[in-house]
Amino acid sequence: MARRVVLGGLLLAVLAFPAIARQEPPTLLIVSQPSSAGQGDFVDFGPYLARELAESTRFRPLVYRPSLPAVRKAVEEKRLAPGDAADQLNPEAIRRVATALGAVATLRVSGRRTKDGVAADAEMEALSGQATWTTVFLQKLDPFRGKRRTPSVLEGTLAHVATLVQKITAAPVRIGASDLVPLAPEPAAKPGAHPAPATPDGAQPDVPAAPARDADEPRAPNPAAVSPWEAQAEKFRRQNDTASLIVALRRAVTDKPRDAGLRRQLIQAYNERGWDAAARDEALRALALAPQDAVLRRLLGDSHLAAGDSTAAIREYAEAVRLDPKDARAWVALGDAHWSAAAPEEALKAFVAASEADPRSPLPCRRLARLHAQRGRWSDCLAAWTRAKELTPAEDPAEFNRDTAALLQIVETSLGDSLLRLQAVRKALLDGSRTREQCHGDATAERKRVEEAVGFLEQMPAMPAFLRIRDLYAQAGALAGQAVEAMLLFVETQETARDEEATLMRVEAVKQMADAGRRLKALLAAKPAG
Repeated sequence: MARRVVLGGLLLAVLAFPAIARQEPPTLLIVSQPSSAGQGDFVDFGPYLARELAESTRFRPLVYRPSLPAVRKAVEEKRLAPGDAADQLNPEAIRRVATALGAVATLRVSGRRTKDGVAADAEMEALSGQATWTTVFLQKLDPFRGKRRTPSVLEGTLAHVATLVQKITAAPVRIGASDLVPLAPEPAAKPGAHPAPATPDGAQPDVPAAPARDADEPRAPNPAAVSPWEAQAEKFRRQNDTASLIVALRRAVTDKPRDAGLRRQLIQAYNERGWDAAARDEALRALALAPQDAVLRRLLGDSHLAAGDSTAAIREYAEAVRLDPKDARAWVALGDAHWSAAAPEEALKAFVAASEADPRSPLPCRRLARLHAQRGRWSDCLAAWTRAKELTPAEDPAEFNRDTAALLQIVETSLGDSLLRLQAVRKALLDGSRTREQCHGDATAERKRVEEAVGFLEQMPAMPAFLRIRDLYAQAGALAGQAVEAMLLFVETQETARDEEATLMRVEAVKQMADAGRRLKALLAAKPAG
């Protein structure tokens, strides 16, 4: 059979699937087999793909096995040569098997387990005309890296399956009442209009663009218009069942492909699951429908940032705040991306802009406090943190408590670093690598740092559960301050008693911080924030 490869937008003009007499979806033959290169241990994607695609009305999945009754019957009726019903099929054999079984599309996937995680290669083809197979997409799936340090094989498999299902169901063909027909080419853009961004691998959106919604979350629809899958999604959301939520939202999006709000929810669910590639692909598809949607831009940035690409995240967040300068969450996200990219001044500007965009939101203030703390600007940190406490609702302290713990850990690190530098001052004084005046100047600088950190702790607003731990850190800071004072006296007098006192106070400060750290960890474990 002749074969031609057409990628991206060109596929829209050449696909012409044969008519299907019945109303049921066309058959997609899934061939999951080891790679011919033999890289890594084989991971069978077939059952998982079949399960996910069975919930879609796009294709009827059929996983190839030599023992399938339909395969044996095709061999008996000589519609298929015995050699074509093998365990391992080459591309030509896959097309012959698909033709014999009445499939109009094939998916060849080779999953493997590597030292870095589950990876895969996939290729989808579709029958165009009577005897020509056309490549719909080629996909190389890199080793999956989830939120955990070592994601399980199942987690990696499900993440890649989700990506493939997205691409399969978004293939640029539309299923009509009884036929598969190609999508019509998009009309030429009007002069001065912004072109819609392409979706992954050149695939086009499955429906025309719809107006974007202004709110971050979709507006409450008319109850009569709520689909069963939307109701299921809401139930799974209340149950914190993210896996089932994703399945329900995918079905809801299939029912209402123009609903940007549903697509936002799906992207957020993918991000929460750690499926960054699926979130990115869905965001690109959604933006092709609503290119002026600022929230979708922010969600796309979230997927880039979760994947470690702060440059791409900054680009999307910057576009989001351009589209909606009043979106404080987008400004905060832009600040987070700059922070990740080690650009604190740019992060500071973004967090200040977020606070100006929504003066009643505590989120920008909490971010400003953490940024100032990491830079050792404790007076600025205290001002931002006090404002955050004032704006935080008493009935919803989870986020505030999380940042309280983060600030206490930053203070602990700062005090610990000062004690380490104090040891370095003592060593330099004893071995003569620095003069007494230089050592005195170094110890004086540490005294200022410790005093500022302790001053912050003594005035730091906190919820009742954290007050005792805050006070323990303040006591540790006071001991660190005494260690510094003793070290300054040792530098001036070089008396052994002063040296011993400085060492004792330093050791006691470390013990006190360790105790505070253990109590903080226990509190977080007993009352997980959020």
